[in-house]
Amino acid sequence: MTDDEFTTIFTDKEGRTIVIRVQGDPNGIVSASHDGTQIGSIEIWETEEGEPLLKFSDVDEGYQNAGIGKELLRRAFAYYGKMWAPNPNPSGNDNPMTTAGISCCHRLSPCDRTSGRRRVLK
Repeated sequence: MTDDEFTTIFTDKEGRTIVIRVQGDPNGIVSASHDGTQIGSIEIWETEEGEPLLKFSDVDEGYQNAGIGKELLRRAFAYYGKMWAPNPNPSGNDNPMTTAGISCCHRLSPCDRTSGRRRVLK
C-alpha cells in the first residue's frame, strides 16, 4: 500500500482544503493539515488486549467547529474499525477527549456502555 491510500482531501465548512492522513498500526495518528501545517490530530494507542483505543484528540482553536474533528474520527473508524473510546476527561491524560468528542464518537458509531471504558462498535 502507498501513503496515498491513507490520505484524504477534505473541504471543511469554511471552504479550506484539509489533508487528513492516517499513519500507523496498531498505534498511530490520524492528522489534519492545512497549507502544510498540522492543525489537528487523533492519537490511537493499542490496549493491553491489542485493540485500538482513541487516546486523545485536538483541533487548533481557529479550525474548530468546521467539521475537522468529525472527519478525523470518520477516517479513524474507516482505518481501525472497532475502537475503544475513553471516558471523558480521565485523570492522568494531558489532552483527553472532551465530552463533545466522545459524543461525536457515539453519533458516528453505536456504543456498548456496559464496561468502565466505552466500547465503540463498528
